[in-house]
Amino acid sequence: MKALLCLLILSPLVLGQSGTCPEQPYLPLAGYSVPVDANEVAPIYPHDPNSAPLLLRPPIHVVLGGTAQADGWACDPDGDGMQTEASAGGVALEEGQWHWSWRPTAIGTYYARIALTDVRLTDDELTAMGTIMVVVVPANRPPRLGCGSRP
Repeated sequence: MKALLCLLILSPLVLGQSGTCPEQPYLPLAGYSVPVDANEVAPIYPHDPNSAPLLLRPPIHVVLGGTAQADGWACDPDGDGMQTEASAGGVALEEGQWHWSWRPTAIGTYYARIALTDVRLTDDELTAMGTIMVVVVPANRPPRLGCGSRP
């Protein structure tokens, strides 16, 4: 029991939790080179019906066969432990930073949701979510130049 109590008290100090977390700015859902489907963008706090949708960054454009990647910070103002998951690809959480990557297999527009959940000993875990929009395009091929009449 003492070890668990020490772990709960020292974890925020070791992991660098400060008690205050910066606010994530909300990005507009319009004004990009491709339209954003607002129905696909998750609200930042799914448990709050008044929560606004959060696009974590401008849309990522990736060539088919390439890897989409994004990074960000993670913080829990209570100093709770945190875990993360992604709806597409994989996400890792280390020392208050998350790194997401995904290799799409088809051309199109996709929305990956990143979820950050605090880990508590009680049942009142809370989750924050953000959405990453990925636009997958075909590889560009070089034009062809010939001599004489076209074959």
